[in-house]
Amino acid sequence: MAWLAAVCLVAGWVATRGAAAAELSRLTVPPAEAAGALARDAEDGRRLGAQVAALQERLLADGARVRFWRELQARHEGVTSVTCANLASHAEAMARGEGRRRAVEPRRRLATAKFEPSAR
Repeated sequence: MAWLAAVCLVAGWVATRGAAAAELSRLTVPPAEAAGALARDAEDGRRLGAQVAALQERLLADGARVRFWRELQARHEGVTSVTCANLASHAEAMARGEGRRRAVEPRRRLATAKFEPSAR
């Protein structure tokens, strides 16, 4: 009985291999068509490679542009903080000066009001 199972197994294997071989022979492409397909595939590969290279260049340029704008942002923030600090101290100094000017102004007005040039 074991030999019958072995024979059936081998016969089944041969039958499937035969069917696979027939299927494979049906799917094979004639050499002329295969050469054309290979040439088209090679051209597609070159075209895709060029597109990938162009995309990589764009991505690198965009990355450099982003770094540039971030650096400008950092510089702007630094300059803005210095400017605001300088402006605040300048405004305080102007306010102090305005207070002194207002304190001295009435005396000047009085002094000029009392002055009468002599007519000769």
